[in-house]
Amino acid sequence: MKIKYLKLKNWLLLSLMGLIGFTGCKSSKQAQTSATEDQQPVAAQQEQGTKKKIDNDRGQVALMYGVPTMNYRIRGRVVNHNGKPVKGIQVVMLNRAFGNTPNNPGEDDPAVIDYMQQYADTTKADGSFDVQVKDRPTEYMRLFVRDVDGPSNGNYQNDVINVEFSDSDVKAEGQGWNRGVATKENFEVKIKPVR
Repeated sequence: MKIKYLKLKNWLLLSLMGLIGFTGCKSSKQAQTSATEDQQPVAAQQEQGTKKKIDNDRGQVALMYGVPTMNYRIRGRVVNHNGKPVKGIQVVMLNRAFGNTPNNPGEDDPAVIDYMQQYADTTKADGSFDVQVKDRPTEYMRLFVRDVDGPSNGNYQNDVINVEFSDSDVKAEGQGWNRGVATKENFEVKIKPVR
């Protein structure tokens, strides 16, 4: 009985907080119009006839809920210790949902499998790859590389590499919560052989 009471209490509090949060968001133009109308006497409002409608709020400050995001893209190639391109290496940029990922990110997890299918790229014969992901703005992204083709062109170690991004890497500015696109070109990954 106590658990049902607590669930009901939590549901009511969350509903009330949501209602207060969304009804408290007005654009500054609407807030000014409402304040001006409230201050006028009722007789003055009746003399004016119908209330003037607000056409639009473009260009006005509005309160929003959200999280800034940025699109990250890395184009490059994977080479071995001799500088030769390596084919069959899976490359993926890890977003923050992975946390501090070890060299093998939970391959049995359906969410990880789906993420890898959606965002990973496997290197071509020239070792080239092109990966991208959307995440919160940050100074670096983690690039996860692993050998997925077996011993056909050598066995290589899995690795996680921090790729730093700076203001000069931002190639396109975004709007609103999207901060734009940050791109690294000709990024070279040296992969180590398994001993």
